[in-house]
Amino acid sequence: MSMGNGRLAISANSGGRLLDSTESSSPPYSGGFNGPDSGAPSPDACHYQPAAQRFRFNEQSQTDGIKLLTSINQIVQQRADLENNRATLSGLLEELKRKLKRRVEECHLEKKEKMKALKNANQRLEKEKFSIISEIEHLKRHLEREEAHHVQHARNAVAQRKRQAENDIIRLRKELSSTKSSVAALRIAPQPARKTCSRFV
Repeated sequence: MSMGNGRLAISANSGGRLLDSTESSSPPYSGGFNGPDSGAPSPDACHYQPAAQRFRFNEQSQTDGIKLLTSINQIVQQRADLENNRATLSGLLEELKRKLKRRVEECHLEKKEKMKALKNANQRLEKEKFSIISEIEHLKRHLEREEAHHVQHARNAVAQRKRQAENDIIRLRKELSSTKSSVAALRIAPQPARKTCSRFV
């Protein structure tokens, strides 16, 4: 038995000689046994077996052996193919594992970088939020002061106008009283004497 190019080649002759891939498995049979009986003793000591019958028996055994060896060769070839496929699949599996590991590492690194970027962005947003809140508080205090100032100014203006109105009312009342006094005095004053017409004198 030997391995060559992924196939098993075994001779089925009586000597068990190994064959290479180019050697024929058995010589062609010419048709029958024409030679004289060799006179060799039969394997079975109980009865005599002619040489032709023994030759046919050996030929049948050789044919069966060739079929068996052919089946063995096929099985060995199938196993070799399976081993090659297993080796190929194992290589592919290892390559996929390496790619998966590299991809997982890349994902972890990418996630870490994104988390760092999000943290920095969150810090910037917090600073901007604090700045905006401070500015809003400042504007709110400023508006409150301005509102209080304008309200006080409006109140002062209203109070001043109220005092001016009261002063005007008092002045108008005095003017009205003086006018009434003047009118009353004119009514009470005597009429001047009229001159008599010279015609009636």
